[in-house]
Amino acid sequence: MSNKKVDEVGTALVKAIRLSSALNSKDVNFYKQIDSDVKNSTEAAQLKLSQLLDKVLVSASSIIPDANPDDFSVSDTDSENQSWKIVSDVLDSIFENSEISIEDYVKYSKNNTSSHKHSNDNEGNNDDDLTYLEESERSGTASQVRKPHSINIAKPQTGFTDPLDRFDTTPFKPLITTKPNSLIPFNESTKLIEESENIPKHYENPYSYEIMNQEYPAWILDKNIETYKSIPWKESDEPKWIDHPDQLDELLTDLAKSKVIAVDLEHHDYRTYHGLTSLMQITTDSKHDYLIDTLSPELRPHLSQLNIVFTDPNIVKVFHGAFMDIIWLQRDLGIYVVSLFDTFHAAKELALGRYSLAFLLEKYVRFRTSKRWQLADWRIRPLSNEMRNYAKADTHFLIEVFYLLKNDILNNNNNDNSNESGNEKMSRVLYNSRKVSNRRFEFSTYRPSNSKNEVVSTNQSIPQTEEFNDLSFKNINRLYIANGINAIPWSNIEINNGIPMSKRPLLVALFKWRDDKARKEDESPRFIMSDYLLISLVHFFDINVEITESSVLQVINSNSKFGGSSYIRSYIRELTVLIKDVFDKINKEDIENWNNNINNNGDSIYKEEDSNKTGNSYDDINDIYNSVRDTEQLEADFNELSNKFKKEVLGINTSNNNDDDEERDDSGDKMSTIGGNSKYDSAIFGVEYTDNGGIKYTDSNLLKKRLQYAIEVFTNEDTDLTLNGSEIIKEDNNTTESTIESETPADVSPELSIAERAKEEDRSEIITLRRPNNRNNSQRKSKSKMNNKNSGKTQGIDTEFDSNADKLDLTSKKVLTEPVSEQDQRKKKNNTKKRSFDPYAAIDQSNSNVPMLKRKKAQDFSKNMTFTKKRK
Repeated sequence: MSNKKVDEVGTALVKAIRLSSALNSKDVNFYKQIDSDVKNSTEAAQLKLSQLLDKVLVSASSIIPDANPDDFSVSDTDSENQSWKIVSDVLDSIFENSEISIEDYVKYSKNNTSSHKHSNDNEGNNDDDLTYLEESERSGTASQVRKPHSINIAKPQTGFTDPLDRFDTTPFKPLITTKPNSLIPFNESTKLIEESENIPKHYENPYSYEIMNQEYPAWILDKNIETYKSIPWKESDEPKWIDHPDQLDELLTDLAKSKVIAVDLEHHDYRTYHGLTSLMQITTDSKHDYLIDTLSPELRPHLSQLNIVFTDPNIVKVFHGAFMDIIWLQRDLGIYVVSLFDTFHAAKELALGRYSLAFLLEKYVRFRTSKRWQLADWRIRPLSNEMRNYAKADTHFLIEVFYLLKNDILNNNNNDNSNESGNEKMSRVLYNSRKVSNRRFEFSTYRPSNSKNEVVSTNQSIPQTEEFNDLSFKNINRLYIANGINAIPWSNIEINNGIPMSKRPLLVALFKWRDDKARKEDESPRFIMSDYLLISLVHFFDINVEITESSVLQVINSNSKFGGSSYIRSYIRELTVLIKDVFDKINKEDIENWNNNINNNGDSIYKEEDSNKTGNSYDDINDIYNSVRDTEQLEADFNELSNKFKKEVLGINTSNNNDDDEERDDSGDKMSTIGGNSKYDSAIFGVEYTDNGGIKYTDSNLLKKRLQYAIEVFTNEDTDLTLNGSEIIKEDNNTTESTIESETPADVSPELSIAERAKEEDRSEIITLRRPNNRNNSQRKSKSKMNNKNSGKTQGIDTEFDSNADKLDLTSKKVLTEPVSEQDQRKKKNNTKKRSFDPYAAIDQSNSNVPMLKRKKAQDFSKNMTFTKKRK
């Protein structure tokens, strides 16, 4: 098209857009309802525009590989949203191809304007000696093909005779019906293992024993350098395509002759829930390349026959990075691998620094593969020539790479200066390969929580268990506590995207909804809703955001370029109701916790057996809680109970609030008060507030004694209500714990109740020792010590109050005289106080020539005084 025609089309397009925008601003539907002529003309114009748009879309879709023109008809769709989806898909493909073309042009321009002589590795090789899978890679113009998500391909799994269970109704059962090359018989290897502690019922890997115990062929530890040369890429034949059971016999015959085979797989996991093994590549050491169509409905059920070779310990199977290939083989095809050699672990043992297959091919065989088809949809049939060559390249040189790695390991060619022999290093590679081969697939419902990497499930799949199906809020915390965060399917999304705990209910609800839809439709969760879109919905909505279909659609539209939005658009209403329901439950969560008596672990805070003991139903606690309306009255009742306890049990007068009669501690200072009450108000209920704002918790045994004492005093009419219960209330301040034990007189039986002891004890014979409070400062301690010392002398007790007081004989029952009052103690202290030197005091002049000092007259500042400013 000439520039002139482009300008003409562009001008006409701009005018059309302006006119359509102006028309859209009018209420056309209103005029269609009141005027039939307007309705007929608009519908005719709409049909004409739809047919024109169909032609444009069909023309534009020609750039989409393997696209069906019938899928791009707007006029045949009933839904406006579906019509715009078709347009959006085509536009996405156009923009994507435009971006790829621009990138190719930029690379081509750079390569033509600069020198293309570059160093390739440490050995000084350059790119000129490389063989390229695609010659366009040499000039840098090759582009990467992205997943064609917009292409509608018939799902091959719908034609399988035995599709994989998507609802985890039973544990995954191995697909094999026979067990060649076995050490343990088939029947014993395929028994269902019943559930045990932390391990659900399951089937073991039927070849687990053979994988871990069969010996590798002896030649693999031979240090003699073995050489193997692959057929040069340009001289090699096309790989042989196998898609029918009749071709298996020829394949097995060739494989059985080999001592080494190279294997690789292509996998698809976007348009199916569990994933699909879409292609298998095999190269034999007889230098034959095979491509096996694992999606063929006729061939697929018979592929387990390959176990005749794959479980033969005398044939080494070379994979690169087989940790997922092993899972796909047993899950989809019933194939297990004995005598695996993983070139990834060999490269790690040599510490090459880079461990990809592309790097190993460049380093050892000077072949550069292409990344262009890495993300291609391998379900496409027939495969293009480019895709076949890419698949062939993954195994064509892998046997040669294996021999070169083997020689380097056995001959210590990695220069790591270690004392280990080459055989020790090779043994470690083989052991790591065994562990990879011993992995097994299991449905998420039956996967052990502590299996780490030995048992693999479908990524982000939610177990179909009661605890995961019932994702009510009271169960969410229970899941985290019981399983640990790493066992939660959505943990990676939560941790990596900073989802706060307050957003967790919405995250769980959306994640569960997405998983349910994916299982039902046999789609991947990412196809239903991309992780990015899920995270965006979680972050966008909260209790302060209005939740409507428009707001949900707004979030989806703003994130549509990140994928996973085509399917979700048809479920806008259902998704909106789901989000609203989550926040309705969040608003009721606190009330529900009270009503259901649920603690943080999701468990009831009351036990049924406790309810039976008391005869009262703990469900009635709601009535008690709701009956409290007057909090001031509740506080008054509490204070009345506290004062009664202090007065009648402790013998403390609470009616006199004079400062001189306030309660004092052992040192004579006033007790600390909280809200006008003494510290005993709180101490009797298990906690005491100290002067410095700290808290002391009362020992449970002591608390029980206090309450028991109070109950007995109030219920026993014969009890002396003036009995001082200080031995039960006071703390032993020399102990490190907040525990108190009352001293029991020697002649009182310990089995007697507190009230019975009160009857038998003679109060005149009770000795009460008071000790200084630990919280007093040093001045108070010395004051208390002096007072106790003086008091002891007055009473005839020649002892000081110190740490040795514990050794006093409490059984002597000496009667204490009346203690010295505080006023008398203060007067005596003043009389015995040493007087300090007074320089103005009268001096005996007969004995000294020193004149008497005169005091300076004190100035009376109450008189009027005048100050004048000093002149300069």
